[in-house]
Amino acid sequence: MFADALPLRKLRPIRIPTHCFPRLLPLQAIQGIFPASQAANGEDVTLYADDANFEADTPSATMHMLRQQLEKETQGSPYLSLADFVAPRSAGKDHLGMFVVSVFGCDKLVSKYEAENDDYNKIMAQSLADRLAEAYAELLHREMRTTTWGYAPNEVSSSINVTRPWYGASFDAIVL
Repeated sequence: MFADALPLRKLRPIRIPTHCFPRLLPLQAIQGIFPASQAANGEDVTLYADDANFEADTPSATMHMLRQQLEKETQGSPYLSLADFVAPRSAGKDHLGMFVVSVFGCDKLVSKYEAENDDYNKIMAQSLADRLAEAYAELLHREMRTTTWGYAPNEVSSSINVTRPWYGASFDAIVL
């Protein structure tokens, strides 16, 4: 659906060091920044494949957003949604950045270890694949903030502040 949208690009694969399952768990990612607007109901985000479709009001997709589900400690505090951080169409064009990260080969590796009755390496392979996907998502999220989208070009990340849920932006990223 969004295959022609710009800027959409495949990121370089990351190689795993040879002492850790050499080239058995390749990582891949894709990212894009799309014209968007808050839907009229205030609960959803309408996405457009490109600027021309935005101008023609020809949406490509609707992202249904949930509101916060936990009970608030103070009464009257709003239950926020990602849709609250996207401008309505009447305010002009806004954008939504998205990315997807995947680790390939884990199922094959797990099947190999299951056939060998090697539960330890099976669990280690699953854990490693999970951690690699998380780390790659953090790397891509930082690249989106500092380079691709560039709303935080001078951000200095450390292993401490990347684990915090807030990056100082006026919007959040959706990790699919």
